[in-house]
Amino acid sequence: MKLTIDIPYLAERVKSGYKYFCVELGGFRDVEFHGWSRILGKEKEAVKDLAAIFSIELEILEANLKEERFEVVCNIHSRSSSDYCGGELFFRANSARVFDEVGKEYSISELTEICRGYWTDWKAKNANRI
Repeated sequence: MKLTIDIPYLAERVKSGYKYFCVELGGFRDVEFHGWSRILGKEKEAVKDLAAIFSIELEILEANLKEERFEVVCNIHSRSSSDYCGGELFFRANSARVFDEVGKEYSISELTEICRGYWTDWKAKNANRI
């Protein structure tokens, strides 16, 4: 499974003008999206259809390893026609590879440094606001 992850604030740290990374997941399986309904008080709904899940523009808020599978907590913009305002995307994968827009692969340590650099700069720019 190949996913395009729009994350311009980090992609631009690789090269000005970049907007996304590509993630290639090996052994991608057991996919479920537990959607938070836009209707207050309605229970979460489990969606297992890949086409339905990925037709929604999911905004990643955080990711965790939970009960031996990945959990990606997502937001869905209010302008979306989705029945959901967000939810948790669960899946299993054997491997993950991350590439920039021209196909250069990044290790986890390189991605960690890109993230650290962003947050260090963010803190410096916003020190007076905190």
